[in-house]
Amino acid sequence: MSKKMIQLMDRLLRRWIESFDELGTIEHYKSQVMTYRYAAAPRYDLENFENGRFSDKEDWTTGEESPDWGGFYTYTGQLIEYVEFCLATGICSPLQRIEYQEGKKMVNFRLHVNGGGSYIQEQGWSNEEKGRQLINSPYDLLLSVESYQFDAKGKVIRADGIHRMPGLGQYFTWDEYTYDASDTLLRIRRYFDQGTNRLIYSRMLAGTSAEMIIDKLAAALSIAVVDALVDDRQKEATRSGTPQSAVEPIGFVNLSYRYADNYYPMAGYQLVRTIKQDLEEGIFDFYSFVREANYIDTTHLEDLYAQLDQLIKEENDPDLGRKMLRKTSAILIRTRLHNRLPISDDFGAVALDGSIEGHSVEDMEEILLACGNDPAMLSLWKGMGML
Repeated sequence: MSKKMIQLMDRLLRRWIESFDELGTIEHYKSQVMTYRYAAAPRYDLENFENGRFSDKEDWTTGEESPDWGGFYTYTGQLIEYVEFCLATGICSPLQRIEYQEGKKMVNFRLHVNGGGSYIQEQGWSNEEKGRQLINSPYDLLLSVESYQFDAKGKVIRADGIHRMPGLGQYFTWDEYTYDASDTLLRIRRYFDQGTNRLIYSRMLAGTSAEMIIDKLAAALSIAVVDALVDDRQKEATRSGTPQSAVEPIGFVNLSYRYADNYYPMAGYQLVRTIKQDLEEGIFDFYSFVREANYIDTTHLEDLYAQLDQLIKEENDPDLGRKMLRKTSAILIRTRLHNRLPISDDFGAVALDGSIEGHSVEDMEEILLACGNDPAMLSLWKGMGML
């Protein structure tokens, strides 16, 4: 399996480098355009191409042609491909192609360049040299290739995959598909070569909305977060040999996550005592935590998480994950950690991707309010020097 998948990955990379020479064909395709439509988010993902056409939404908006990006689709009986370019740098990103055999989707290729290739500095390189520079970088390319297997009825029952992610390197996966008695797809579970697995698809009931999934997941996740905090406080009391430390009040909880990537949070927290110490030393911030409950058990939430991921992908809206975690924060505040741990009178919480947000007082205030903290509490924290 691994040899075949490596060969498919090599095919994707060769096709990607070849595509650099096709930048000029965008003008050819523009000359054939009959209608312009504008959308607030990307449309016509190849995953939505079935029976010779795209499933579509009608919520079009107004707009104008982008001067920065351009791409085109290619259709044949055995292939559909989308190639997009950063027009300023000539870098192709994304590239997606699906190959068919007798109407069945056989291989799905996907490639993205971090930042869409917009940051690449022109060095007088040839297209081949540009591509090789990016391929040799461990942080620039996101690659995925999946090869599908079918049963006698023509249903997909397994997909083998090879992937490459910035900072993670290359790894292999295989997906197992589960159907009900009427051959309706129920679940897809992905197994990783490191020995772990997770659910990547869970069928949603008709009429299920994003708000319904967000509300259910936020409520359940808030309980899981408190479970982790309780466990961590008990372990600390055992480790230190001071049972009273288990009841030392918590002043602040931070649900840290990676926007548009990972909405399984880390639950960091500050004790009232450590907040006071940091303020006295002038080193308090909302990113540093004396303790982190690194493991939050979310195995019982895998269906909800898979459904949230599906909605984020379908609607191309990573804010859905952010909204869910901010709602989780608000529940922690409103329920006072579900009344299971001692907390301060001015207890607060936040869901934060510290790598991209909260870097100014104004931004942090906006985030804290969105996470359910009372405006009066922010005024109090300002007086204490926390903001």
